[in-house]
Amino acid sequence: MQQSSLNETISPARFEAMERSIITMSDQVGRVASYMERLVLVEERNSTLAVSFREQREETNRQLETMSALFTKSVDKLVNKQEEADDKHEVLSTNVTRIMAVLGVVSTIITIIVPIVIANLISRM
Repeated sequence: MQQSSLNETISPARFEAMERSIITMSDQVGRVASYMERLVLVEERNSTLAVSFREQREETNRQLETMSALFTKSVDKLVNKQEEADDKHEVLSTNVTRIMAVLGVVSTIITIIVPIVIANLISRM
């Protein structure tokens, strides 16, 4: 009975306007729900991408550390080889200097002694 009295007090135009408003609000609620579902999907994708990015960044950092260690090790080897080459060069340089000194002494001796020996040989003849 109360329902019929309510219908009688509300004009039909107003009742139709309320129905349209309710339908419009229902549609908007449906759109909001759909939008929220899409937001949830986007958030799930973002979360997955963030986890994937974090994993890739960690893997890249590990590879970078490995490559850095290998690079440092290679540079150390090169430095050691350069030091060895410098030491060998120094030894060879010292040996060349000694050989040149001996050669100088020998050539001086030859220059002095050979004419004397030749002069003695000629005088004995």
